Amino acid sequence: MKREDYFDVARTEPFSPLFWRDVLAEFIATCVLVTVQCFVPLRHGNQSYGGPVEVALAVGFVVCAMGWTVDEFGGGHMNPAVTFSMALCYRITVVRGRCRECV
Repeated sequence: MKREDYFDVARTEPFSPLFWRDVLAEFIATCVLVTVQCFVPLRHGNQSYGGPVEVALAVGFVVCAMGWTVDEFGGGHMNPAVTFSMALCYRITVVRGRCRECV
């Protein structure tokens, strides 16, 4: 995105349904990633279902799957630090970055 067009896009972007589709896609991808990260290492009674290898593999598979799934919609960031960096480099607008970080 050119810097000249940046502010025009930032003003009109929240009124676009595609903008909200992208925000929703990022929200779902982040929720799936956090859910897997929380539930894989749980224990049930004496049995441990998630050692370090299982947790690493599960998170890796989820990151790959969610990245491929929502890449066309939201960019597949799933991390507020990545979103913040993209907003600083003018790859996405500040409005889009703040909405992704807030949800």
